[in-house]
Amino acid sequence: MIKFFRHIRRRLLRENRFTRYLIYAIGEIILVVIGILIALQINNWNETRQNEAKVRKLLRKIQNDIEDDVAIIQDNIPYYARKDSIGYMVLNDLLSPEEYQNPEFDELHYLALELIPMNMKSVGYDNLRAAQFIIPEDYDTIVENLIYQYEDLLKVLQRTHEFLLEDVRSNKDYLYKTYDWYSSTQPNYLNEDRIDYLLNNIRYKGMVRKYLDASTNEYIRRATSYLETALENYEDINQVLGEKNKMSLMYDASALEERFLGEYKIVSGDTIDVYSDGGRFYLQGERLHPLFPYAKDKFFLGIII
Repeated sequence: MIKFFRHIRRRLLRENRFTRYLIYAIGEIILVVIGILIALQINNWNETRQNEAKVRKLLRKIQNDIEDDVAIIQDNIPYYARKDSIGYMVLNDLLSPEEYQNPEFDELHYLALELIPMNMKSVGYDNLRAAQFIIPEDYDTIVENLIYQYEDLLKVLQRTHEFLLEDVRSNKDYLYKTYDWYSSTQPNYLNEDRIDYLLNNIRYKGMVRKYLDASTNEYIRRATSYLETALENYEDINQVLGEKNKMSLMYDASALEERFLGEYKIVSGDTIDVYSDGGRFYLQGERLHPLFPYAKDKFFLGIII
C-alpha cells in the first residue's frame, strides 16, 4: 500500500502536475491525521476501560474493608457494654467487697485501666485516593461519600481512641506513682488495699466517670456513626457496580419485623416505638434513632436523626 502511494506521487511529479500532486498530498495528510485520531480515540477508550476496571476493583476492596470493620465493631460492642454496666455499679456503690475478692471477677480491677482498640481498615480507600486521577466522573458521588466516611468520621473515631488511650495511660501512671499496692505482685482479689481503694476512693469514681464518658458515650457513639455511613456506602457501591454483595455478618432487618416491631414501655414509664420503613428499623422516643441489626437479636443504635 505504501509503495502504491509512493508510485502515484512520483508519477505526478514526473508529469509536472503540481496542483494535482498538492491536492493529493493534502489528502494523504488528512488521511494520516484521521488515522492518528482514530488510534488515539481507541487508545483513550481502552485506557478509560482499564481505569474503570481498576476503580471497580478498588471499590470491591473497600467493601471487603467495610466487612472487616463491621466484624471489629460487632466483636467490641459487648466488651464496652459490659464496661458500661460495671461502671454504673461502681458509681452507684452496688459492688461489694466479696465481688472484688472473687478471682472470677478480676475485670472489676481494670475498669478504667484498659481498652480494646477498634482499628478500622482503610487500605482500599487509600489506594482509591492514590488513583484519584483515573476515576471516571460517573463515580463522583460515591467517592464524595467515601471521603466523608474516611476523612471525617474515621479520623474523628481515631482521635477519640487516642483520647481514651491517653486517659487510660494517665490513670495507670497516677496509680503507679501514688499507690504501692498497684505494683504489688499479690493477686488483685487478695490485695485488701487495692479493694479498699476501688470501693471507697472518690477520685477513682471520677476516673470511672471520665472513662465511661470517653468510651461508651463517645468512642462507641463515634464507632456507630462511622458504621452507619459505612453500611450506606457499602450498599451504594453495590448500586454503582450493579452487584448484590451482602455482608454475611449483617442480618436482614425485614426478617425480624414481626418479632420486634411495636410499642415498648421502658423503666421510666415512658414508651418508645420500634417501626420499619423501607426495610430499615427505627426507634422513636423523644428522638429518632436508626437501628442496625448486626447479630441475632442485637442492634447498633444509630446517631440521632
